[in-house]
This record gives sequence, C-alpha cells and structure tokens, in this order.
Amino acid sequence: MALQAWPHLADIEADRYTHGGAWEPRVKAILDVGRVALLDGPYLSLRIDRRFEPVDRRVNDLGYSVLSYVWARLVRQPPNRQDLMRVNLLVLLCAMALLFVVASPWPRLLSAALLCFLPIPLPFFRSPDPLATHGSLAVLGIALAAAVPTVASWPVSLGLGVVLFLVHKIRSAYALYAAAGLIAAASVEAYRTRTRRPLLRMLAALVICLPLEAAWQAPLARRSQDPRLIDQDTLGTHPIYIALLEGIGFSDNPWGIKPWDPWIATYLSERYGLEPVDVGSAESERRARQAYFELFREAPFRFIALYAGRVPTFASQHFFLGTPGALLLLVAAGGAFAACWRCSGRGSVLALAALAMTSCVLFQTVVLDPRPLYAYPLRIASGVALALSLGVWLEHRLGHGPLAR
Repeated sequence: MALQAWPHLADIEADRYTHGGAWEPRVKAILDVGRVALLDGPYLSLRIDRRFEPVDRRVNDLGYSVLSYVWARLVRQPPNRQDLMRVNLLVLLCAMALLFVVASPWPRLLSAALLCFLPIPLPFFRSPDPLATHGSLAVLGIALAAAVPTVASWPVSLGLGVVLFLVHKIRSAYALYAAAGLIAAASVEAYRTRTRRPLLRMLAALVICLPLEAAWQAPLARRSQDPRLIDQDTLGTHPIYIALLEGIGFSDNPWGIKPWDPWIATYLSERYGLEPVDVGSAESERRARQAYFELFREAPFRFIALYAGRVPTFASQHFFLGTPGALLLLVAAGGAFAACWRCSGRGSVLALAALAMTSCVLFQTVVLDPRPLYAYPLRIASGVALALSLGVWLEHRLGHGPLAR
C-alpha cells in the first residue's frame, strides 16, 4: 500500500499534478460549488454573472460536488485541489485495504505483488479530478462484490452497502459494475453452498441504498424549486444514452456519428428538427435514447459488428499483458473455479467478482469510450483478476501453508 500511496503523497505535498490527466472545467466546477455555498447560493450550483447554474452541466456524478458543498459549510472555506487529491488517495487506500482484508493468503500475496509494480491510477492520471479514481473504484468494486457474500455479520453487509452507495455517487458506472459482480458472486456462492445466506446479505447491501438514495434526492428536489437557477432541466447523474451514442463515434460508422460535444447535440437537433439542448439535460438524454434504439432497429447487425470488431484490438491494448494476458486469465480463472467449486468459496468468490468487474470494464471500453482515461482500469481489473485466480489455484494445490500464520 505504501508503494501505491507514496507518489500521491508527494504530488499532494508539492501541489503537483498532470493537467492532461484532469478536465479543468470539471475540477473548477467542483471547487466553485464550495465557493457558492459560502455565499448562501443554491445547492450544488455555480455562479454565472448574477445568476446561478446547476453544477450538473459540468459534472456528471455529483458525489464530489456534494463533498465540496458540505466541506465549505462545515469548515467555512471551500476545498482546494490538494484536498480533492487527498480524497482520491483515500479512495485508493480504502480499495486496497478492503481487497487485502477479504482475500485469503495466496490471493492476497499475489495481488499485493502485482500492485507493487502496477500503479493505481497511472501516473498521468493522478490529479484532483474524480475520474482519477477509476482504477481505485475498479479494485474497490471487486472487493465489495466479494466481501458481501462472505462477511460474518449483517451490520457489515449494511455498511458495505453504504460504501456501494458512495461509489455510485463518485462514479455511478463502477457501482453498477460492482453490483453486477455482487449479484453474480452471491448467486454462485448460494448455489454452491445450498444456502440463502449469501443472497440475503446481497439484498441487505442493495436495499440499504434505497433510503440513502431517497435522502440524496430530497435536496436536489428542493433545488429544482429555487428561482435563482437559470435552468432546472438536469439529470443529476451520468447520462447513459448520450454516452452510448458517443461510443458509436469512436469507430467509422454508417451514420457518420462523431463522439464529441457539441456534435451529438447538433446531431440530435437535426435528426428530430428541434432546438439544440445541453447534453447534460433530461431532454437530451430522452432524444439520445430514442435515437440509439432507432439506429439499432434499422441495422442491428451493423451494431454488433461494430462492437465485436473492437474487442481484439482493445484487449491487446488494455488488458494486463495484452492478448496473452487475456488468454491466461481465462485459463487461470477456469482452473481456479474447477479446483475450488467444492472447497471453501472465499477465494473463488473474489476471483469471480474480479472477472465480473473485468468484463464490465471491457464492455465500457468497447461500447462507450476507448480513451485511455476510461480504458486504463481494464488493465488494473484484469491484472487483479489474474492474480486472484492464480492465488486461488495455488491455495487449492498447496494450502495456506506458512502464509496462514
């Protein structure tokens, strides 16, 4: 953990980060939310001349914006870039700590060895931007998905559900990926052990998110009634169908779609003969959803071919050890599950959770966005999945041995 944390601590101390690894308008918007809070401005808003604009226009997931707002209210000064980098470091440390706590000895040893030379995140992406947490959230999602079916008490399951909710507010996609891994891991463990306990723990972790989400939405609903805001048509979370349309544009396609703003807004405007709207608005998401399904119905095989054609290239570019690493992961995972199906499920559950996260991030890379900032977590997730799978296999062959002491 120290090897992963030290570069971050050095950057924080020197107030240094690579500007190419952060989108400055997003970072500035998050910090400005705290400044507006000190002026008693509307909740989660930015000052535009003498009026206010929802921060949703600049920031898709609002977790860090809420942090900036609460921070300013509590300490009477807004956070700065170093503070945001400290939060990113905290996410990283929590991810590694939970992974090592959940893992049994051999998987823990191999994953720790891997993380000694595989940085999370890549040096270029160490920054105050929330997107710098992508690699950390991938690891945290793996650990969460494995921890819930194997923890010893209901309070711990509920607490991990709260962590899952927080992940959703930092970067909603990774919470969905973690939930997918959790459902897969709990289902397989319940079938393997012939008990309902893993499923009940999974439900506890997911259900606790419902009242938390209701509490989250309450101030957003009040904000929508504030007359000081310029525009209330916001999503309050990351758009899905806008991202899917943009994802088509990263390859040559028969529709001439390009993956950049404001091209998508213009495309939707011209397609439906309507005025352009901001891509962060609910109306834009509605248009994008309609357009995406219309295009799919018009040419489903072209859709499938476009996505399928990306898989070999992206696997070679972004998997740990490239294409050989992807093949090795399949073999190692198969061996781990074959060896451990009738044995203690802790290690195999962790390996399954890592495979689920790897599959989800691969889907994200292929379907949504192949740019390095979004694709590099695939290297992290696949590397961790490989280390855990090999560790599970070694544990079955050799036992815990001296590692158990």
